[in-house]
Amino acid sequence: MTFGFVIARIGVWVRLLSGMTKASTGGIAWIGAAFLALGVASSALGVRRFVVNRRAIIAGVELSGDRFVVVFGTVVTVLGAALGAYVLSRLE
Repeated sequence: MTFGFVIARIGVWVRLLSGMTKASTGGIAWIGAAFLALGVASSALGVRRFVVNRRAIIAGVELSGDRFVVVFGTVVTVLGAALGAYVLSRLE
């Protein structure tokens, strides 16, 4: 969530360093808002996963493998790398 907030605010920094106008920032605030939403979703899913796994452990049931966690983490990583590349390309 903090990363999303920082991205939303970084638009001002990128604009100042590259001489861009407000209209040409490429929607950095929207990208930041998307990462903020991903942070909120990640937190909510983490709580849900904890509760489900805790119940399974108490009941002595085997924990299920969940590919969603790996996919979610991969998507966030790819989006973060793309954002980093975007910011670096604008600083030239």
